[in-house]
Amino acid sequence: MKLEITSVEKVYETLKGQPVPALKNISFDVTTNTFTVLVGPSGCGKSTLLRIVAGLESPTSGQVHLDGKQITGPGADRGMVFQAYTPFSWRTVLDNITFGLELKKVDRKTARETAHHYIDLMGLNGFEEAYPRELSGGMLQRVAIARALANEPALLLMDEPFGALDAQTREKMQELLLKVDRTTSTTILFVTHDLDEALFLGERIVVFGKNPGHIIKIFDAPVTNNLTDKLEEKFIGVKRQLLEIFESFK
Repeated sequence: MKLEITSVEKVYETLKGQPVPALKNISFDVTTNTFTVLVGPSGCGKSTLLRIVAGLESPTSGQVHLDGKQITGPGADRGMVFQAYTPFSWRTVLDNITFGLELKKVDRKTARETAHHYIDLMGLNGFEEAYPRELSGGMLQRVAIARALANEPALLLMDEPFGALDAQTREKMQELLLKVDRTTSTTILFVTHDLDEALFLGERIVVFGKNPGHIIKIFDAPVTNNLTDKLEEKFIGVKRQLLEIFESFK
């Protein structure tokens, strides 16, 4: 799998017809089984770019290709996980996860077997028959990730999925996502404004500036295996560079 983002620009218009540039000359590639993080200050266009890759918005200029095919709309080859997960309240955890497979006309037995695989991977065992109202925010995000993975997308797009969680739950979810990344062949494009999260999760870190959103630098980050790696010198060095860039935004 290869995602190619080439000279992407996005311009919105105000109600008075004034152009508001959101993205300028964005170009980079994402290759198979890599974890790429987009990081930058609020309002720098990270989420806008993710929505363009998802096919939910169109670029004003430039192109996005996945495996050589231009993205012009949503597709099953891309899964999306947002910060706020809104599951179907009338469906159980298991049935929420099988929903996408049902739309693809996957037979019931195969769909449920696939769902159970990702239930196990996401640590949802014992909650198969629970309803969303019975779950915490962290558990709901586990369901969201399981549902996205069950469709076996070539690319998983994640827009600040842990931003609304408390610190302890967030760290647990980061650890869990690393496990998913290490045990599956999923390629992930992840948006965050949190430097520690970017450094902990990302193999490549794309740093955005704002007004309009543009790429400042792309880092190849050290690969981590647990939270304590954040204290190692190899991570501190990269974090120092990231902090210097973020200080320049002020």
